[in-house]
Amino acid sequence: MTLVQSHWMFITNGQSEAHYAAAFGLLKLSMGPAIFGTGDSPLVFMTDDSNAETNALSSQWPQSKLLLCVFHVMQAVWRWFLETKNGVDKLDRQNKINEFRSLVNASSQQEACLLYNEAITSSTGKKYSKWIAYLESYWIRKEKWCKAWRGVENLGQHTNNYSEAAVRIFKDLVLNRCKAYNAVALLEFTVNVLELYYVRRLRAFAHSRNPTLRLLLDMQLKKCSYIQHKDQIILEEEGSNLYLVPSSKDLSMYYEVDTSVGKCTCINGIFGRFCKHEAAVYKFFGDAMPRMPLMTATLKHKIAVLALGSKAEPIEFYDSLKQREERIKTPEVSNSRSCELSSLTVDSPAVYDEADPTAEDDFDPTLITDAILGLHKKFGTNSKGGQKIVDKLHTIKSRSQWDDFIFGGFNPLRYKQGSTIRVQPTSVSRRREGVTRGSKRSAAGRPAIGSSKQLKKRRRCLAHNIANNRANAKSH
Repeated sequence: MTLVQSHWMFITNGQSEAHYAAAFGLLKLSMGPAIFGTGDSPLVFMTDDSNAETNALSSQWPQSKLLLCVFHVMQAVWRWFLETKNGVDKLDRQNKINEFRSLVNASSQQEACLLYNEAITSSTGKKYSKWIAYLESYWIRKEKWCKAWRGVENLGQHTNNYSEAAVRIFKDLVLNRCKAYNAVALLEFTVNVLELYYVRRLRAFAHSRNPTLRLLLDMQLKKCSYIQHKDQIILEEEGSNLYLVPSSKDLSMYYEVDTSVGKCTCINGIFGRFCKHEAAVYKFFGDAMPRMPLMTATLKHKIAVLALGSKAEPIEFYDSLKQREERIKTPEVSNSRSCELSSLTVDSPAVYDEADPTAEDDFDPTLITDAILGLHKKFGTNSKGGQKIVDKLHTIKSRSQWDDFIFGGFNPLRYKQGSTIRVQPTSVSRRREGVTRGSKRSAAGRPAIGSSKQLKKRRRCLAHNIANNRANAKSH
């Protein structure tokens, strides 16, 4: 459920409808009317097919739309096919699950109705009366799982993977997969450890350590590269927010993009996902849309304030180098440090290959020679080492090479090869297959990848297991 993102936790002694309703009631009482931002109830709840959970949600927020996770629906149907009591032949399972998958992914309501009629009237469909009855029980509530009845309010999401990931983060990273905690320790982990985890993640996003959104925008901009000129996109009315963008497969066919709400009439844009047609409008017209993954300084600063509070850096800190450069170049800059930085640009980097005769240099180079002569008189100099330094000095041909020699020429020497303390040869010979044969210690924990003793677990990939006609692996 998306309620996990609100960072509230209620510990109950069961999973019945009464327990869920009590927890949701306490949530409303604790958060007040602004629990979901602008309204008292969200537009959509997306859950598993649990009657207790959905009934409790509908009792607390009757105006919200209840949807089912597409992945869990497909997983439940596939498990139904694998049960021997339902009597579905092994050779017919993949054919029937693919029919149901096409029904789930139907692009329009008319197409969904047509696929449903074909599924119940086909020769293999009539062969299994239990399957027809099972499919009819799902078709009665088709608005909850069929994509044809979903819209832009889903923001391109058809599963509750975000909530599943949040629960797994709490179990694996916070609790370290341990169940031996009492209620007090569980509260401490929730308040402190989980809080610090989210702070680190938010700070990583604010400091541009998470490139997911940037890569998503770059991917969509590459997909719209088939549009070469701005004139290929048609503005319906002057001053309006409606654009007609040609299709990549047929340039004579157009999709309508509304930048005010961020909606496109293509298959991805209908469900609220940022598509290549919206990226094309942004590329040529510069119109930003609500679902567009913009990594602006304002957004980064808000995330940093959410994570760090008053300790967050000013908004100028989160500008990109290009934006910071343009701001520094403005004539209003007064401090000397900003004036100094304004001379450095990305397009024309500073060059040090030629010495600048006007540059101020107060360092006396005889100090270097005096120090070298003093060390030579005190310790003496090996002829081979001295000649090596002389040869290195003769290779310097530019100012940058001289700076590299001055600042990096006297780094500590590397460790000699073979200086690692090795283990006994007999201990290496006793190691099992798959463990390193070198001087490192024996690896602890699970067997190394590729080891013959490593157990091959079944993949938890529904599409992969359907293709192999076997049951899907469980996550717990």
